[in-house]
Amino acid sequence: MAELSALMDDAQFRCFCVVIDKDNVPQKFKAYDPYHISLSRGFRLITDYLRLVAPEELEKELHIVFEMRGRDDDASVSSAYQQIVLQGSLLGVSPSYDFRNFRLELMDKKSNSTDLQIADLTARPIGNHYLHKLGRTKQADLRAAEIVMKKLLHCTPAGCFEGKYDVFHQTL
Repeated sequence: MAELSALMDDAQFRCFCVVIDKDNVPQKFKAYDPYHISLSRGFRLITDYLRLVAPEELEKELHIVFEMRGRDDDASVSSAYQQIVLQGSLLGVSPSYDFRNFRLELMDKKSNSTDLQIADLTARPIGNHYLHKLGRTKQADLRAAEIVMKKLLHCTPAGCFEGKYDVFHQTL
């Protein structure tokens, strides 16, 4: 486990994370598909990051990789993606955000993709960190969360903040 921790700590990557706390989502958004929420918010984080550090990248195709989850979930992800790219987010009008160059890639876990492996290694520590902050879990794997938090960026038009993730209901 120490080797894996060292590998993750040394790895050169940044992570943009959206946490959806289903119990605290405002009533008016409860009917929204969680994939729509996460893609809308995640695409904004990525766009804000690129505007600040590499605006020329926004002119290129950006490939967003999702792990295949089964026919129904894959269809939900694809539908949310199509709606956001073609019509915009249901979460609010944002004319300054254009996601037409974002390309959704659904990838099978068996592909052994580095991207998916990193996602697997970061998701649980982030979830545990959030639940631990709320007092919903007594013991979180704090070492893993400590490593992952250094990789997180939460970006807005005003700047990027290391060690933060987007919590849907907190920033409406």
